[in-house]
Amino acid sequence: MIDRPHLFGVIRVCRRRQLYLGVRGRDRSALYQRPNHHSDRGKFLGQPLFRMASLLFESGGGRPGFWQELGAAVLSPPIGFNRLVFGNRFDAVFPSHNPAISTRFQLGASVNTVLTGPATSKFRENEATADFQLAYGLPGKPGYRYTRLFDYFSFQSTASSANTFENIITRGLLVGAPYGIGDSYRGVWGL
Repeated sequence: MIDRPHLFGVIRVCRRRQLYLGVRGRDRSALYQRPNHHSDRGKFLGQPLFRMASLLFESGGGRPGFWQELGAAVLSPPIGFNRLVFGNRFDAVFPSHNPAISTRFQLGASVNTVLTGPATSKFRENEATADFQLAYGLPGKPGYRYTRLFDYFSFQSTASSANTFENIITRGLLVGAPYGIGDSYRGVWGL
């Protein structure tokens, strides 16, 4: 039987060898056609969505209502599934410790009338856009500590009628601490 640390070491060696052989071989295009299998991608998107859903639960003060449950399920489907299937077992709300947050939501429209040169994608003359941004755990709030993964994160998503999702960007603090000089200069540093 192979123990876990050894197994993960073997997997790392196999991935390195695969990458080395793909680059070293004659056909380098195969390296770029290979799908990326990174299990950490879901964590970096899932954790901010989970925290936003938890903020939605906390916003009502008491027991979450139907619209809060529905909004949280849309933001984080695993939360909605667990609360629906397992009921009281997952009714507790993840404590956010009352972070400082900043949100922005923008709607817009563009009207393009002239296209010169070859188009690389389908061109749409008119499009509507929506942009949402949330900064969670902003530095400077007295008593707020950065002890858990993603106690600070920034999330941004842009959607348009031309491409549905233009981008989904998240940046989060894995480990770090606040810093500050006086009352007007504060921040958070870390990895």
